[in-house]
Amino acid sequence: MDTVSLIKAAEPLYRRLSQCFDSPEPQVVVFYLKAVKSLRSKITKAGDACIIPLAVGRDVVPLLLEMHKRDGSDDGGLCYRITFCNAGDGVCYHRQSALSPPKLKRQSCLVFDGIPCERAEDEAFWTTMVTACLLSSERDPNELLYDVFLPYLLNTPAVLDVLYPSKSSEVAKGLSAPETDFHTVPSKFGPWRSFTLLWKQMLRTRANMSKLQVKAVKWELRASLLRMCAHDLRASKGLDSTDLRLLRLGSGQLSFAAVRNHSRICDAELEDSVSSQAAGKSLWECRRLVDSIELVCAQKPRTYEGQDGSGAVSSFLDLEAGEDLARQSCIFPFFDRLLRQEVFPGKPKGVADQLPIDLLALPQKVGSMTELFRTLRIAEEICLKLAFVSRERCEYAPYLTVSLLQHLFTTLIPLPRGPLSSKREECPIWGGWNDPHPTVTRSMQLDMLQVVRRLVELFVSSSMEMKCKSQTARTFDAVKITVLSAASVIADRAARIWPMDEMLAKAEDR
Repeated sequence: MDTVSLIKAAEPLYRRLSQCFDSPEPQVVVFYLKAVKSLRSKITKAGDACIIPLAVGRDVVPLLLEMHKRDGSDDGGLCYRITFCNAGDGVCYHRQSALSPPKLKRQSCLVFDGIPCERAEDEAFWTTMVTACLLSSERDPNELLYDVFLPYLLNTPAVLDVLYPSKSSEVAKGLSAPETDFHTVPSKFGPWRSFTLLWKQMLRTRANMSKLQVKAVKWELRASLLRMCAHDLRASKGLDSTDLRLLRLGSGQLSFAAVRNHSRICDAELEDSVSSQAAGKSLWECRRLVDSIELVCAQKPRTYEGQDGSGAVSSFLDLEAGEDLARQSCIFPFFDRLLRQEVFPGKPKGVADQLPIDLLALPQKVGSMTELFRTLRIAEEICLKLAFVSRERCEYAPYLTVSLLQHLFTTLIPLPRGPLSSKREECPIWGGWNDPHPTVTRSMQLDMLQVVRRLVELFVSSSMEMKCKSQTARTFDAVKITVLSAASVIADRAARIWPMDEMLAKAEDR
């Protein structure tokens, strides 16, 4: 099956996966699983293959599943080869190379060959992997894919045992990880980047193209897209600043790719006549295409006020011509803008003004019960502001709440001593155990317990909202235990305070 047929067969799966991203409901995911099963069922003989887009969190990682005859097998045994194209967060599991300093390149496409048919055709495995990587919220999807599902598929303890085999590693017979091209890890990884990575890998393996030939084909794809833009540009009525910026960006990328491909072929001094002719032709074609786009852009009017730097408003209607002026005199000169198909969003709106949250409002030291009560009130006010602020304005509100309460209960407020402590002198904050407190009344005691309770509720809700990885979660468990223990000690001591109400009542009786 050729590359174009594989891409066309995978198009319905991409549409189903897009629907799962929009509404991850069970019935939508079931339709996607059925489409994956239907496409996999078409692999029946050696040479058959299919492309399966896999959702790993919010990234789309395409898989190329191929069936072929096992190398060195006399009985015609079949096995599978699977290719993962992932340049997102999961690329840290792939091979890396430092042969091109100062860049650290990685294999964006990870290939595993010799997978047994009974594991590659396990329906329960595919259902569990697709669903868990799409809907998992308790564990990192990349960690699930590379530490759980891939070791099961390869029948090895870890993926590293296949990537870096050694004498002590347990690798099944016939299982291997062929070498692929190293690439610079992109700053942004989206569906288009993942799809082009898989496309270039198929050109390398299925079409037997060299690396320079693949780059020439990739440049031709970019040039085709820019030709489509030039064709649409001739039919457009006007251009705004966004259109001009995108056209200049596309032209710059095309020119840079053409010069870079030509330089690489000249530096390599290869005898590949096809690549040399393509590189020379690309420079001429790039110059002609960019000049034609710049010429058309210079002739097109600007559509919005001030976008061209002159401050003048351009109109599609030619009101300065003789007959046109008489015929169009009754037409509103800017009525043509109401007929535009594009929607102009207008100027961006800034974030609405809101009450600032001062995280440094807490005092540096607490030395009395009055300061302690005031500090608890300030901490409650800050935590409530962080709890009700939207995620668009403060993305890390739960982390700030947890950090604030950790500092409050473990550092700022002095913990009380127990009744059997070796230090028997009175504490300036908590007082003694045998005498009434000089400043705390029964109402203050009740208010303090209620404030501590609300702070503990805010700490628990914020810690539940935090998304920590497995390594961080173990350390964070100790933080939760320590903070809640300190809050429990403070609440217990506040409940055991002997208030001054009885002393005031006796003074009034006297």
